[in-house]
Amino acid sequence: MPQKKIFAIFAHPDDEAFGPAGYLLKASQDNEVHVVCVTSGAGGKNGDGGDLKQIRQRELLSSASALGIHHVHFLHFEDGCLCNSMYKNLVAKIEELLDANNPEELVTFEPRGVSGHIDHIIVSSVVSYLYNKKDYVKRLMYYAMTHEIREKINDYFVYMPPGYKKDQVNLVIDIEDVWDAKVKAIQCHASQKSDVKNMLKWCENLPKEEYFLVFEK
Repeated sequence: MPQKKIFAIFAHPDDEAFGPAGYLLKASQDNEVHVVCVTSGAGGKNGDGGDLKQIRQRELLSSASALGIHHVHFLHFEDGCLCNSMYKNLVAKIEELLDANNPEELVTFEPRGVSGHIDHIIVSSVVSYLYNKKDYVKRLMYYAMTHEIREKINDYFVYMPPGYKKDQVNLVIDIEDVWDAKVKAIQCHASQKSDVKNMLKWCENLPKEEYFLVFEK
């Protein structure tokens, strides 16, 4: 039987792969792992035509399969438009899922959203709020980027915040043994060609590690 339930909550399809894919794969071997995707990802680029919402939904399901994730939940908010006016609605949707499953652990991007994407920041804020509100959630895992890695990555969005110093990181996970699976998960998001290309290029010279800020009750 699974040791515990883990809910990984992100703004977009591909956040799970570009983010803590290695950890999610390792965790799925002994735990019941769910991914919650808040937006449809329709704000992303698609050079091949077709319904991008459906394409990106299929890509996320393929990525989740590669990572051994047990359940994927789509909330269908609009990509790029998360803001204060829908904050309570977003909280209610995620809270409903959590209350139906009582996960012991939540995973999301750190409060600056790693890349500085506003959708990432809003989702991180909501997850932080629910972590503090729900007694059954015992652990919060913020996926983070170190200062050393941030220095090697050019701004590819409007703004990327600084990374974290090594002494600020609570947990470093060696993912060398599951690296090929992480690459496969990234490649599942084929509609996002430039992002996939950039991510794989950056990853070539980076440590096969993932970094987290961990909070426990």
